[in-house]
Amino acid sequence: MFRKSKSGEMISTNAAQKLSEQVRAQISENYSKILLSQLSNVQNGFSKAANGSEQISNGIGSLGNGLNSANSGVIKTKKMARKN
Repeated sequence: MFRKSKSGEMISTNAAQKLSEQVRAQISENYSKILLSQLSNVQNGFSKAANGSEQISNGIGSLGNGLNSANSGVIKTKKMARKN
């Protein structure tokens, strides 16, 4: 069986089917490569986010220590003021 292509040439249905399968396979392969490369970018993004959250956690710990020191200083100052 033959059918007319867009350019007007005659190609067999079987050849058209094989060509279609090859094009689909190439599209699938390219899609897979792009998807995998983007997953790598996502992984890098999650790593950066994890590092950032660790820095925030450390900063909160430092802030807590600083607040405790400031509070201790205020308490000492109040005690000294009461003695005078």
